[in-house]
Amino acid sequence: MSGAAAKGRAIAPNWLSTTEDREASETINARVAPGEGEFPLAEFIAVLGVAGYDGLYGVELLSDAWRTMPVEKAARRSGGAALTLLEGNDLF
Repeated sequence: MSGAAAKGRAIAPNWLSTTEDREASETINARVAPGEGEFPLAEFIAVLGVAGYDGLYGVELLSDAWRTMPVEKAARRSGGAALTLLEGNDLF
């Protein structure tokens, strides 16, 4: 193994700091329905509209709660939340 590869391998377990570990875990395990989180999603969508964006939007259901929820319930809840955001910005 080359020196660079050995160094990379040695630091890999320490790549994320404690804060980054928490944020990465929240990204994968603690997402909420569109518009329910801390990020100002409605305002972000409005800015995209002003900038002329007319493409697709997607919803990622990444959390322990979403994974255990029946698929139909998750689809209705996330779809309803996304629709509310899009309707609020006259995009639907």
